[in-house]
Amino acid sequence: MRVNIKHLFLAAFIALTLLSHSAFAQDTSFRSVQLAYGISLDVPSHWTVLSLENRKNLRAAGQAMTDNAGIEGSSGRKESLLAMNATHNPTGATIRVSVTSPPDYTQSDLAVATPADLQEVGTEMLKMFRQLEASGGPKIIEM
Repeated sequence: MRVNIKHLFLAAFIALTLLSHSAFAQDTSFRSVQLAYGISLDVPSHWTVLSLENRKNLRAAGQAMTDNAGIEGSSGRKESLLAMNATHNPTGATIRVSVTSPPDYTQSDLAVATPADLQEVGTEMLKMFRQLEASGGPKIIEM
């Protein structure tokens, strides 16, 4: 049996091409999302982006929870840029991105914030989240 060199090289080329393609294949478990205000983030590619109507429902539910908990909301205008769910039912993990105008904190405020200032903000946020949880809001697992 005589081996044809051309066939051998062709087989080697195909094998190397297939192996190199799978080795350099791009990870598709995340996709990049570009939002308004120069915000971009990588999100799980299999998650579902919620419609504008669903984002309005989330906003209304969030407002009802803060009202029930006696929490004063931000005085600025809140714009919902993105809401995603990991699964349809039950919803499981969620990503929400909102922007408040004017912002509660400016870039100048954040630039001069000390670690103690940031700790104080974190403590106040945790207190607020615990109030929401006590009035029927989402359960806080970790912060």
